Amino acid sequence: QDGSWLHVANRSLIVYGENGQAKRIVGSLSNITRRVVAETALRTINDSLEEQVLERSAELRTRLHELHESE
Repeated sequence: QDGSWLHVANRSLIVYGENGQAKRIVGSLSNITRRVVAETALRTINDSLEEQVLERSAELRTRLHELHESE
């Protein structure tokens, strides 16, 4: 009603009769919006942490190089 989008998981099962035709269809929908939002947030945090690790590693390599140069 408010125009927002939801993420849903859809599962369905078709039951066939002996003649091979569909006899009935059973299904369900689940709102997984919270899960998708949480997974997106975790990916963002993980990317940020990986970037910080790369920056710190580069700083460490630079300092080690400077230390070896000064000896």
